[in-house]
Amino acid sequence: MLEQALESIDAFYGDEFHHAGAESWTAMLPELNHIYYKFGFSGSFLRNDNKELDMWGVISNVLYEYTPRQAIMDGYLTPINVQVHNIKGVFKQKYQTEYSLNYCSGIETGETPLLREIKNIINSISTKEQILILVDRKDQSGYNIARYLQSLEIGCVFISGDNEKDFVKQTIQDFNAKKIRILIGSKVLGEGVDICSTDHLLMAQGGKSKTNIIQALGRLVRLYPGKVKCTLHDFSFDGTKYLNKHLDMRLEIYKTDFGATGV
Repeated sequence: MLEQALESIDAFYGDEFHHAGAESWTAMLPELNHIYYKFGFSGSFLRNDNKELDMWGVISNVLYEYTPRQAIMDGYLTPINVQVHNIKGVFKQKYQTEYSLNYCSGIETGETPLLREIKNIINSISTKEQILILVDRKDQSGYNIARYLQSLEIGCVFISGDNEKDFVKQTIQDFNAKKIRILIGSKVLGEGVDICSTDHLLMAQGGKSKTNIIQALGRLVRLYPGKVKCTLHDFSFDGTKYLNKHLDMRLEIYKTDFGATGV
């Protein structure tokens, strides 16, 4: 059926093309061979994994690139200042274990260093400024942070893929309208989501994927009336084996791709 649908098509345009390295995309290549004009668009085309060649196999090399750094210089995105918060880390030989113990420990284990630092950051920010906290694991991290802040009577809303689409949409609208000050989100706040009122982004998701990092910063740098700068908060877990190596990779992306200060 797909082959028949594509028979009369002379031009192909694809958005969010950083996904084109996936097998589901590359498996379509035989069906696209006859299409002469193929164009892909992405806010994070260049990756730091092994998928770039797969993406080029779907279309070709990059024809035009407009970097976030240049967009900030041209006034189309908001300048970023980075603050790195040093906290005590837990060293483990296995990455997944180390990640879980540092990013995902809940309030049932007491006030963890990460939770305490998130509280301190929030308390240091003007109540007129918007705060977005991004997490990777909704059950082990997002819910824990939300419950912890609520236990301190710090108002916040947490959304994930478990919520109804209408609720997610309304919550994002309320955050942009500043009816909600602190929003915590998992990957449901990833690409394609129009969040623009963020003054402070807390990167409580870690990681080293360039695609994910650039998409995350897209929730911070969009223009908003009265917003002339924004702040990115990241975390250094002292003594860890993997997490600070990943932090160094993120800092390089902040500096090179976005021209962030404070790095």
